[in-house]
Amino acid sequence: MSAWWSPHSELRVRRPTLKARSNPPRLPDGRPDLQGVWDFGTLTPLQRPEEFADRAVLGEEEAAEIEARAAERNAALNAPTTDRSTLLPVGGNVGAYNNFIQLFQTSEHVVILHEMVHDVRVIPLDGRASLPSRIRQWNGDSRGYWEGDTLVVESTNFTDKTASFHPRTQVAAGSAAAKHLVERFRLVGEQTLEYEYTLTDPATFTQPFTVVLPMKRGSAIFEFACHEGNYGLYNVLAGAREQERVAVP
Repeated sequence: MSAWWSPHSELRVRRPTLKARSNPPRLPDGRPDLQGVWDFGTLTPLQRPEEFADRAVLGEEEAAEIEARAAERNAALNAPTTDRSTLLPVGGNVGAYNNFIQLFQTSEHVVILHEMVHDVRVIPLDGRASLPSRIRQWNGDSRGYWEGDTLVVESTNFTDKTASFHPRTQVAAGSAAAKHLVERFRLVGEQTLEYEYTLTDPATFTQPFTVVLPMKRGSAIFEFACHEGNYGLYNVLAGAREQERVAVP
C-alpha cells in the first residue's frame, strides 16, 4: 500500500481502500485522539520488484509466502520477527527495525516520538509562523493543523546536511535543502492509523510523490540504545551469569 519509488520519479500511487472512522474517540478539545504507539512496519517496498513488473496486487497465498520468507530471513539473522522493512521521511526511520512511533496530543501541540534514535518532534498547532528560511533543522521546521478529522503536518527548512529521501538503508537521494514535506494522519479503525506523506523537492525529483500506508496500533516503545562494540550485551550477560553462579550452592 504505497507508491513505487523510482529514481526518475516515474511514480504510481496506490491508495488503500480505507475509510476514516465516522466517530473516532476524541479529546476534550473535540479533536480525534490519535495518541498511542503505532507500528509502520511493512513488507511492501517503495520500488516495484522486477518479478512483479506487470502486477498491481498480490494474492493472499503469494503475500503469505513473502511473509514466510521474511520470517525465515529474520530467524536466520536472529532478528525480531516483528521488525520489517520500513520508511518514514523524517526521524531517522530507515532500515529494517525500530518501526514504531508514539503520538502525544494537547490542544496546542502534537508530539511524535520515533523509536529509531529516539528523535522527538514537537509540532505546534497554534498557527504560529514558520522559522526564517536561514534557520535549518535536521528534521525540518514543522507546523500542524486540522483538516476535519485529519491531522496535517507541513515541514520545511530541512538542513542540506541530510538527504532528501532514503528509499533504502544504503541509498540516499539528493539534498533536503529544498524539501517540502506534507504528512497526514487519520484514524480509519480502532487499531489502524492511516499515514500519508507527499514529498516535493524540485532540486531532487521531477515531480512530487505520495506514499500511503496503514499503521497498526502497538503496545510499547522500548529505549533505543546501541551496544557499542557489543560490550553492552557482553556485560548484561556477564552479570546474569554471575547471578547464576552465586545462586548455585
